[in-house]
Amino acid sequence: MPGVGDARVNLALATAEVEYPAADPAALIAAVKAAGFEALSEIAPAEAAAETAGRDAAAGRLLLLSAILSAPFLVNMVAMALGQGSLLPPPWQLALAIPVQGIAG
Repeated sequence: MPGVGDARVNLALATAEVEYPAADPAALIAAVKAAGFEALSEIAPAEAAAETAGRDAAAGRLLLLSAILSAPFLVNMVAMALGQGSLLPPPWQLALAIPVQGIAG
């Protein structure tokens, strides 16, 4: 097929790897399926790196949100360790804990 750079077949594992720098991925998958085989597309390393960076940024934002919502509990625990009562009323504790537990896990 025009545009295919390299193809490697492993008969023992019944797999093949195809590099197609100039070929249309949809046409390549259609050709493989027309030959009677299953074709799975794997994203390119640059796209994978961009996807990973996006997931890492989202995880960082979630961590920051969790830390902000958990900070009042830390202040409350320090106050209780110093002998004062709870500074956070139970409804506030619930309102702060639900997003941390429900969203961040």
